[in-house]
Amino acid sequence: MGCITAYNASSSPKSRLAFENLLFDTQLKLNNASKANSSDYLKLNGTALEIVVYDEMKKLCGKYGFEEKDIVLLSGHNFPDIITQYLSNPKYFGVEVKTTKENKWTSTGSSIVESTRDVNVDNIYMFFGKLSKPFAEFKVRKYEECLCDIAVTHSPRYLINMDLGEDENIFAKMGTTYDDFRNSSNNIDQARIYYRKLAEEKENETGMKELPWWLNTFDTRRESVAPEKIVDISLYSRLSESMKVDLKSKGFILFFEDILSNRQDKYESVVLWFCKKYSVIVHNARDLYTAGGQGFIEHENLTYGPYHRVLISLVEYRHHIKDILDAQKPDFKEDLNERFGIDSLSYEEWVVKISDYMNSNPQYSSMPIGEFLRNI
Repeated sequence: MGCITAYNASSSPKSRLAFENLLFDTQLKLNNASKANSSDYLKLNGTALEIVVYDEMKKLCGKYGFEEKDIVLLSGHNFPDIITQYLSNPKYFGVEVKTTKENKWTSTGSSIVESTRDVNVDNIYMFFGKLSKPFAEFKVRKYEECLCDIAVTHSPRYLINMDLGEDENIFAKMGTTYDDFRNSSNNIDQARIYYRKLAEEKENETGMKELPWWLNTFDTRRESVAPEKIVDISLYSRLSESMKVDLKSKGFILFFEDILSNRQDKYESVVLWFCKKYSVIVHNARDLYTAGGQGFIEHENLTYGPYHRVLISLVEYRHHIKDILDAQKPDFKEDLNERFGIDSLSYEEWVVKISDYMNSNPQYSSMPIGEFLRNI
């Protein structure tokens, strides 16, 4: 009497080998077919290739112990695109189909969050189509072996490189594994720490300030700026006035030495911080604090000036700056620590800081900035 042995798809070498052989056979068939009839395959897009791969897998599956009914095309926004059950086990194999029209084995992949992942799928493979002349070509690899980096479009997404060397994937770089990373409740925080460290190392080595803008983000529908764990790129010019004031006030607190300097790159740090912290892109950095030319300040029945617009803005924003420093919200405490190495800063302490800086600078020394800022 015969004996049937069931293998758990997540752990059995035999079942994994069978599935890999099915995929490699599918790859071989499509590569041969593409060479024989290149025009049909070059016309394919991502959705069409999913169907082609699905149909070919169903034709070949019987050779490797799979049944046609157990190969399911999910497609759409599901992850992965194709799932396959082995011998009625509760854990499935998955196939994610990706394409490029360029003559290279790289592309943008799926979200690192994997919120639409089928919960029954353990092992996923990448089936990649390079749909460029003279004929389309196809490759298959374990999913995690070809993920080389993380980039951001509307959300953090993996970058694919089908020619990636062993231990060159993004998980090896971060000192983790794909399964540990995807199952982590704070994988975006892990990525944030890794890329911030890379940016700091690059700045130390080259002096170049290139901070990953997507490390912290915010919801543009709010009337006050607060970091959120979503990614949403915004143009500064499209923000509400209250949000603009909030950002510029925080910029004055953290980067007053840069903003008030005469350096050509005086706005570089604050603009990069807007990108890194809040995913806000400033189209014209110079106009951020200096638009409007010169102006005057009325103080105790006297008129002072003319002063450059950046100084006028500094005084005008003093109430907002005080509100921010009085609130001492946790996320801003992190900024204070990162910028000044301190955990808290009172409004008076900030006034002393900026007064000392301006009094030591000949172009500002005649301006009673302390008096203006303390006039609350």
